Amino acid sequence: MAIKKKFIVLASARTGSTMLCRTLNEHPAITCYGELFINNEEVPWMLDKTIQRGLPSQYTKKAAREKDPVKFINALMAEHQDSDLFGFKLMISQNENILSWVISQDDWHIINLYRSNLLSVYGATKVARASRQSHIEIGESAKPIKVDFDPIEFNNLLQFNQLRRRQVNLMLDDKQPSYLSLDYLALALASGIEQVLNYLQPVIKKVLSPQLVKRHDWNVLGRFANPTVVENTSFSII
Repeated sequence: MAIKKKFIVLASARTGSTMLCRTLNEHPAITCYGELFINNEEVPWMLDKTIQRGLPSQYTKKAAREKDPVKFINALMAEHQDSDLFGFKLMISQNENILSWVISQDDWHIINLYRSNLLSVYGATKVARASRQSHIEIGESAKPIKVDFDPIEFNNLLQFNQLRRRQVNLMLDDKQPSYLSLDYLALALASGIEQVLNYLQPVIKKVLSPQLVKRHDWNVLGRFANPTVVENTSFSII
């Protein structure tokens, strides 16, 4: 069996991308890698060992993957010719060259993940770093951690995320009109998995269940040690 479809999970932080990749890997016809362009030398605790499996030995260092990213992706696909679909995750802040290349290709499917509630993104990002739990496995408990809200830090994240998202969406609208955009809320409620499968259309039909657990309830303010500061902060929207 040769790879019939290629896809990329294009995401920003805390949008459910790891859960989606893990879940897609439960499908017998799909191979989905995680962040192939993460700096694993600096943040080894963030690596998803299940998704990062099977990298050719010459590409275990980020520098080797970054040197010729297209050659690297093609080499990795050659290792998975038994998969009907092959994909990987790319954060919107990672490797502009590979992002531009994928978007310019007509034969790549793009799953564009986002999260409308950026206060939730900020809180979840800080909690993940403080707890060193980038995600919660089924059967695992989240560490009960609250974090401080920093208005300047949040507004910086807000403006960067909005600006970068706008740039990426313009690139997608210009070259890839058939991409799938999906809010975190849909993934958290499980309906997003079905939307992704309908978009990718694997040859084998299988119902998939989320493979990671949502860390928090829907009380965003409850993640912060200083919720009154959050309530009294003006957010800069650009």
